[in-house]
Amino acid sequence: MNSWSAWKYLKLKKMLTDRRLRHRDFYVNAIMKGQWLSSQEIEEIQWTKLKNLLHFAYHRTPYYKKIFAEYGLTLNSFSSISDLKKLPLLTRKILQKEWIDLCCPDWRGKKYLNRSGGSTGEPVNFYHDEIYENYAEASRKWTYALCGLKKGERRVKLWGNLRDSPDGTKVVKKGNLLFINTFTLDNALLEEISKLLIEWKPLLIEGYVNSLYTLAQYLLEEEEVRIRPRAVQATAEVLFPSQRKVLERAFQAPVFDRYGSREVSIIGHECERHSGLHIMGFNNIVEIMSDGGIVVTNLNNYVMPFIRYVVGDVVNSSTEECRCGRGFPVIEGVQGRANDVIISPRGKRIWGYFGTLLYQTPGVRKFQVVQESLENLTIRIVKGPDFIEECVDKLREEIQSNCDSSFRIHFEFPEEISPASSGKVKFIISHVKQGG
Repeated sequence: MNSWSAWKYLKLKKMLTDRRLRHRDFYVNAIMKGQWLSSQEIEEIQWTKLKNLLHFAYHRTPYYKKIFAEYGLTLNSFSSISDLKKLPLLTRKILQKEWIDLCCPDWRGKKYLNRSGGSTGEPVNFYHDEIYENYAEASRKWTYALCGLKKGERRVKLWGNLRDSPDGTKVVKKGNLLFINTFTLDNALLEEISKLLIEWKPLLIEGYVNSLYTLAQYLLEEEEVRIRPRAVQATAEVLFPSQRKVLERAFQAPVFDRYGSREVSIIGHECERHSGLHIMGFNNIVEIMSDGGIVVTNLNNYVMPFIRYVVGDVVNSSTEECRCGRGFPVIEGVQGRANDVIISPRGKRIWGYFGTLLYQTPGVRKFQVVQESLENLTIRIVKGPDFIEECVDKLREEIQSNCDSSFRIHFEFPEEISPASSGKVKFIISHVKQGG
């Protein structure tokens, strides 16, 4: 590294590790420049941020003061990011039980109450501070830039959670954003959305995967309706390859997968090469466990530190760097919630099979697999106009052949599958206790 490059790196490192409040555009500029650092330089910045976070958590939060003592740790116990493993995992149950002691009791800055987990059955409350919010917003703008959206250009947000509406109503225009709540989607609303998009002419459409997928199916059936954004950004739910193909065909635009959570903000996003999700390394340190479970340490939230937080998702890890030149590490993709697993009578654990199988079956608008017991599966399918009844026997045969011949499979065909309170459609429901 020459002296000029070294000077620029040190300046950027200071920008990304200094917690003094600045305008949010400052954080956007820092992330946009920082993404091109080498993986080693990004890791050095992460380590500096982690040291500062651990120092704060140890001295200012009752929970981590207690944990350090219980595990015989001091701040000198940590000399690299890999030493994070010396600390225990932070689970939702711990958040529920310890959330008061996880907070800094003498915090003097702004803090924002949030809530997550309605679709998991384990709702949790938590706080974010202003630096976290600045980084979260800057990271969202980074993802929009990866989709090709420029500052001031129009976008549409098809969102399944009403509480995220800017003013609590169904359709809101705010600046360059058109927000549409899609908690329930029928043909009347799909027609209304189509008209709004034709009028608005967005260059980016972002939304819940199932909201986008339902709209895409409608557009393919209504061939005279043409909506052509520059890009589509799918988030909040697992994006299956077959769904991606439908979205690309309907919108005639590239589809980008975005992954995050309310607790820790943006975790990963695809670049223009679509070869995996880049981890937003200035937000989070990500660990992939042996079973594929993802554990996240957020580097920016001090009012309530999330250190080694079990997000509850299973991902495919990757050992390769993306050839785009960005230094952020990459994961291949998200398989689903850790609890979204079917266990066969012979003990086989089945993750993404049903999504791949059913979403590539013509005429399947939505589906839901319910495991009532080890042997009994109920598969609910919302049928589209091109659904062929004869495919039911073929689906049963394929599931028994590829998963377990002992499965007893029952099909139901409801008019609609209602989303959970979070707005997400839970496509796997298992009443079988994990582990047996």
